[in-house]
Amino acid sequence: MRNSLALGISLLFLISCSEKKETPSIPAAPANKDTSLPKTGTTAPAAAPATAVNETVKTATLKFENFEFGDLSHFLFIDEAGNQWDFTDNEDKKIEFSRELPAKETNSTNQGYGADKNLQGKWFEITYEKRDGKKLTNNLMDSVLVILSATPKK
Repeated sequence: MRNSLALGISLLFLISCSEKKETPSIPAAPANKDTSLPKTGTTAPAAAPATAVNETVKTATLKFENFEFGDLSHFLFIDEAGNQWDFTDNEDKKIEFSRELPAKETNSTNQGYGADKNLQGKWFEITYEKRDGKKLTNNLMDSVLVILSATPKK
C-alpha cells in the first residue's frame, strides 16, 4: 500500500513537470511603425536644454563674525542691515572659515575648533543654498544654510 502511494505521488510529480507550459510571446511591431536603425549621417534629436540657473542657489554680501561648534558647525555672518546669518556647512574648497585650535585653547565647548582670526571682520560674497535640515541634523532643524562658495570683497 505504501509503495503504491509513493508511486502515485511520483507519477503526479512527473506529469506536472513534463506538461508543456505556454511562454508569453513578444508582440510584433505595428505594421506602420518603422523599426529600422537610423541611417549613417543622420543627426540625433536635440536634447532638452539644461536648466541654466539653480533657483535655490542665492548670493549675499556678508561679514564673517565667528565660527562655533556645538550641536552643528555654525559659520556666523552679519549682513549690512545687521542681521545674523548662521550657516551649518562650508563647501568652498579655497576658504576655510574654521581652524583647528591649539591644545591649550581646546575645551569641551569648542571641541578643538574656532574661527580663522585672519578672516574675522572681512566681507565676502557668499553663494549659498537652503537644504533639507532633517537629513543633516537628525530631524533637529527643518532647513539649513550651506555655503557653496565664498569670494573675498575688496
